[in-house]
Amino acid sequence: MGLSGALLIYLPVLAWVGYTRFAAPGTIPEALDMGPLEMIVAPPGRAALLAAGLSLLPALGALYALWQAQALFALYRGGETLSPAPARRIGRIGWGLLAAAGLGLAVRPAVAVALTAANPPGTRLLAVSFGSGDVGLGLAAGLMIVIGWVMREAAAVAEENRSFV
Repeated sequence: MGLSGALLIYLPVLAWVGYTRFAAPGTIPEALDMGPLEMIVAPPGRAALLAAGLSLLPALGALYALWQAQALFALYRGGETLSPAPARRIGRIGWGLLAAAGLGLAVRPAVAVALTAANPPGTRLLAVSFGSGDVGLGLAAGLMIVIGWVMREAAAVAEENRSFV
């Protein structure tokens, strides 16, 4: 098992530890070392669990991409380089990264609502954010999708050339 296989096991375990760490009411401000801030109302346990669960969704896309990368490198170890199978895996890595980016954008507002729903009126929050990390992940995803498509075309041309020889 390589590094990607270990990460496929370690990352969900780490996510579960974080999920259970934030499950108790009042732990979020303390865990983030925010101190006693008046604007922060500790969310009820269910809201914290919902927020933590929602926060894990983008990781599913990343884990899928990592799983596809592990399968891609297994194909490379087996000597399969210019064929449709590695090309499909590369494209799937891109789709996994795109899912992680999209889910990250969609989850942030839902987490903010879940964490502040118990706050008194006027202190509830709907946070929408879009940063350079989102752009970078989206560009990387698009690049991987295009590389996978180009590799499929190259594999088709290579197969056609092999049939002439």
